[in-house]
Amino acid sequence: MTDYSDDNNKVIFSSLDKEYFLKLNSDHKIIWMSRLGYYLSIEIRGIIFEGLDSSGNIDSEKINLLNDILLQIFGKIDSKTRSNDNFPDADFFNLLKEKAEKAHFSPRLFTLFVKDIEYRVSESN
Repeated sequence: MTDYSDDNNKVIFSSLDKEYFLKLNSDHKIIWMSRLGYYLSIEIRGIIFEGLDSSGNIDSEKINLLNDILLQIFGKIDSKTRSNDNFPDADFFNLLKEKAEKAHFSPRLFTLFVKDIEYRVSESN
């Protein structure tokens, strides 16, 4: 996956991340998607608390975009567990990338996600 050791590297869902995701087996893809869902929920929670702490103005557009990604993830996990997944993984990854960029998903949280998922996948082998 992408080397995120440089704080100036703000790329999320890079081609290396896509390659890594596509090479995972179905069980590891479910782990990958579940953990991404966890990090998206952290991002949503941060937006809500930031809005409440400041002026009470919550970025509902960003929350809606992140929630949409979560719904896509849960649908994909359901399809994989039922073995009726007919949406290509590459297209799914591209959809996630597009929506995450629109939502300005935190590169810092994405960096944590990358490190987390690499650890979890290596531990499950």
